[in-house]
Amino acid sequence: MYLGREFYHDHVRMYRRRPIYWQLDSGRAGGFRALVYMRDWEADTIGHVRVVYLHPLQRVYENEIRRVKEVLTAVETDRQKNVAAKRLQTLMRQFKEVTEYDSRLARLAYAHRSVHLDDGVEYNYAEVQKTSYGETVNILSTI
Repeated sequence: MYLGREFYHDHVRMYRRRPIYWQLDSGRAGGFRALVYMRDWEADTIGHVRVVYLHPLQRVYENEIRRVKEVLTAVETDRQKNVAAKRLQTLMRQFKEVTEYDSRLARLAYAHRSVHLDDGVEYNYAEVQKTSYGETVNILSTI
């Protein structure tokens, strides 16, 4: 799981806290993570991520939660119930995190912020996380 967990940390360190790949990150539970190449960031990137990746993932979480609940009622041994209950708890936490992340992305999607390469990584990293009212909404991993 190098790409999923350690790549971004190594990338930020290698580029001295000015990464060219930016990680969209929903939070601690790891409900949603995606890498976006800075040069490919366009004004509709956030909206595209929401519609194409995040919303289908929310449906996957809902279906998996429903399936694990069915398994939880059907299993007979305590060990299987404990495993299913733990999995359900993790899924519920991730689903809640992804739902909250979706609302944060929605606030930013209407701002249509694009990247201006001449302004540098640090400026653009902060700029794409601002709403049209100037409010900062953290959607990217910290650098």
